[in-house]
Amino acid sequence: MPFKNITPQQASAMLKDGALLIDVRTPAEFAYERINGSVNINVHSPSFKEDIQALNKSKDYVVYCRTGVRSLFAAKLMSSMGFRASNLKGGIEEWKNQSNPVI
Repeated sequence: MPFKNITPQQASAMLKDGALLIDVRTPAEFAYERINGSVNINVHSPSFKEDIQALNKSKDYVVYCRTGVRSLFAAKLMSSMGFRASNLKGGIEEWKNQSNPVI
C-alpha cells in the first residue's frame, strides 16, 4: 500500500476519523513532549519491525517524529508491510508550528 505525506490539518482529520498515532522517536523524546494519544514505537529499536507487525492492519496510522525524516522511513516500511500509514510531514515541529497542542 502506498504511504502518504500529510499536513497537520490532514492528520487532525484522520485522527478524528479514528486513525492511530505512532511516534517513532526515542523514549526520551517521547517522554519530553508528544502529541496526545500517540504510542511510542522507536524506529531505531532492534524490535521495530516486530513491534509494527503486531499492530492491526485494518486501521489507518499517522506516523511522526521530530521533523518527518524518521517517520518517512517508518511510514514507507509500514506501507511495504501492508499497513495504511501516513507520514506527518514536518513532524511534531510542524504540528506545533500550526498551533496544535502537545503534552
